[in-house]
Amino acid sequence: SPRQVRQMMRKNEGDLGFRTAHTVDLSGGGVRIRSWDRFAIGQEMMLVLKLDDEEIVTRAEVRHGYIDLADGVTQYFYGIMFKGISENDIDRIVKFVFLMMRKVRPV
Repeated sequence: SPRQVRQMMRKNEGDLGFRTAHTVDLSGGGVRIRSWDRFAIGQEMMLVLKLDDEEIVTRAEVRHGYIDLADGVTQYFYGIMFKGISENDIDRIVKFVFLMMRKVRPV
């Protein structure tokens, strides 16, 4: 099942709260998400990544995106780069990705 990621957006110093999206791809440098919400390229946010039973919270920036209108349903896809993430959190993400890959492709 898709992993979930939540973003905390701030616009004009107003807190818009958390939105939920699904992770399409994850690496130590960033995440690609599928969302029902529209974001601006360059928009900064706080991300809460759920990795099984643990969470990683980091600042992030929307780097690129596109709209998918398949089957008359509008979904947004974004490439989001982590900003100021700790080496420890990067290691946790990379380990998580390798564990998921091993589950999909057993050795």
